[in-house]
Amino acid sequence: MSKSKKPAARTARPAPRVTQPAARIVASAAAKTVAKPAAATVSKSSAAPAAKPARPADEPTPAQLDRLFGTHFTDRIRKVEAALAASGFDALLVTSGTPHTYFADDQDAPHKVTPHFAHWTPLAGPHHLLRLQSGRKPLLVRVAPEDYWYEQAPLGKPFWAHRFDLKEVGDVEKAYALCRT
Repeated sequence: MSKSKKPAARTARPAPRVTQPAARIVASAAAKTVAKPAAATVSKSSAAPAAKPARPADEPTPAQLDRLFGTHFTDRIRKVEAALAASGFDALLVTSGTPHTYFADDQDAPHKVTPHFAHWTPLAGPHHLLRLQSGRKPLLVRVAPEDYWYEQAPLGKPFWAHRFDLKEVGDVEKAYALCRT
């Protein structure tokens, strides 16, 4: 008879040592926090609704975002119109990509839009189409399938939407049909 080897027992890893600079950072962060006095506490029943957190100073306002995106968008339009004129093509069609399904599974891998699509719009999700033609407002077709299993969040009114002729369809075939017209 042969003796089988037992697997080695796992031992817990020792806790990482905290270095002196890290300890200083934690101590300085703790010193910056201000404790609320006990008298200033308010019961939840009489508390006013929580105010929105203050916007960090380096985060742009919606108006600034629109202005910055407008500059970027105008530059993109100018370059595409020049490329279309030089190449002799009528239009450029850009897709956000298609999802990849795992082998032998009914689940898709997390989808990331193509960089070419992301360069034009922050719209996330698969199957969206962007048609660019000289002299016309860009057509952005959002594909939001009516699905029993997956709820599609409404688009709302994002700051960038007014720059596109925005259409919403329920399937990919309808999206391509809209781009052909």
